Amino acid sequence: MVRGFTCVLNEDMSAKAHYYCKVLNASDVPQTIQPDKPLAICTPINVDDYDILNGDSWDEPTSSPGAPQCIARPGPVDTTDLNTQWALYPQLHELDMEPARKTLAQPQFDALRRIIIRHERLWNTCPKEPPSHAEVCDFSLKNGAAFSAKTRPMNEPARNALRKITLEQLEKRIIEPSTSRFSSAVVLVPKKGGSIRFAIDYRALNKHIDTDAYTLPNVDEALASLHGCTFFSALDMKEAFWSVPLAEHAKEYTAFQTPDGLMQYRRMPMGLKTASAVFCRYVDRMLGPMKWTQVLAYVDDLLVFGKTTAEEHLATLDKLFTQLGHYNMTLGAGKCVLFSDTLHFLGHIVDKDGVRPDERQDVCNSGHGAARRGAGDPGANQQSQRHGKRPRSTPLLQEIHQGLLEN
Repeated sequence: MVRGFTCVLNEDMSAKAHYYCKVLNASDVPQTIQPDKPLAICTPINVDDYDILNGDSWDEPTSSPGAPQCIARPGPVDTTDLNTQWALYPQLHELDMEPARKTLAQPQFDALRRIIIRHERLWNTCPKEPPSHAEVCDFSLKNGAAFSAKTRPMNEPARNALRKITLEQLEKRIIEPSTSRFSSAVVLVPKKGGSIRFAIDYRALNKHIDTDAYTLPNVDEALASLHGCTFFSALDMKEAFWSVPLAEHAKEYTAFQTPDGLMQYRRMPMGLKTASAVFCRYVDRMLGPMKWTQVLAYVDDLLVFGKTTAEEHLATLDKLFTQLGHYNMTLGAGKCVLFSDTLHFLGHIVDKDGVRPDERQDVCNSGHGAARRGAGDPGANQQSQRHGKRPRSTPLLQEIHQGLLEN
């Protein structure tokens, strides 16, 4: 919507009252308006600061009668307290701003917070649909392919846990009910603390999919880009694989069994043997020329680096946030680090003096997600295989393997 557009409502604020506002896409990227999803947050204004002008009636037959237009009187630049603005967005409260506060002068720190507030939707975890221009995860099965998994017996706690997970994914429109003739089995693995790791055994599906040979990131090449940098900002793309839309005809191949029926994915699921390659291609096209020169991408981790001034790093962050917003991406606030002079990345410590191994971690197994999500993450082992490194067998993988054997 146009920033600064004002919609005037009358005193009838009942639930049955209807109001019509003109909506304009001010960007050059197509936007999808989903039913029952909020378009904006209304903020009260002081009417004394505005001149009310008479407006003509809208042409649409269902529109409201001519609503007055409001034009703000010229005034000083907005000096609203940044702390007050920041408090309006709870999703930003988990951001650790201390590294930036220590590194930047106050005007630069205020500029960073304004940039974050302008792009606050990136940290909003509400469901987001992939944009229409996004690349689609598309694959077909080899001729004669057929597979169907049997529903595995589950006790009541496991059924309740799976039902909760599927309901959450249904609400986010990541999955949908299915009538597919294909199906794969769900694997539930207990995690420390009593929670459940949800996975799907796509081994049968993967046998019938051609390999995607897109180049995956290399740790050594990635680290070589960071020499001589002064500022570092690390961003974590939340539920990143689910940001990639799935081709319509491929959805039925991803169907999986649940005690409550058959479900299939609307977005690219984890576990596909082509998922890492598809996502890396997706991120590369999203970043464009920023990759390697300003932003380093390692699957769902982004590292923004700057070799000159803080103002240039601010401009890079603003540009990157804009691009991520065009793709409706979501960032994990708790895992973002902004304007740090020292950063832990891919099992190494990077700072202005160079790159050195992090002695606290096993470098060989600290690739994609190893430090953040545990070295047993299947994606980390898939990356290691593509780079000629032998993946380490972890207790988590042993649990999954044993569960598959017992069922």
